[in-house]
Amino acid sequence: MENRWIAYLIPPFLVTLLLVAGSQFVFIQNSFYQDLGLGRTGTDLTLVNYLNFFTDSFYLKTFWITIKVSALAALFTLFGFPNRLCDCPHEIEAGDVTVSGHRCVHLCDNCDQSLWIDDNIFR
Repeated sequence: MENRWIAYLIPPFLVTLLLVAGSQFVFIQNSFYQDLGLGRTGTDLTLVNYLNFFTDSFYLKTFWITIKVSALAALFTLFGFPNRLCDCPHEIEAGDVTVSGHRCVHLCDNCDQSLWIDDNIFR
């Protein structure tokens, strides 16, 4: 069994999943109760927090800044990386490029070009 190391990834994954899911559950649960300040919440279910969010200009401005920054980050991630970091003259398809370390590995069957990545020769 070559992939035994995957079993070592399961416990940290489960702990991370539990911590993220648990904190999000508490966050969403508390959002339905009125904030009384100093970490206290009310006892009655209400949508007043959501009403404040969608009517207060401070929250709306913050929300739109978050949307803009997220969209820019997504665009820079998708289009900001050069699609060719190697000097191979052959056409590179989407599945042939793997970003690793400082440069991409171009798996080209048409040439015997060596690519340097973190002082290691590949190919």
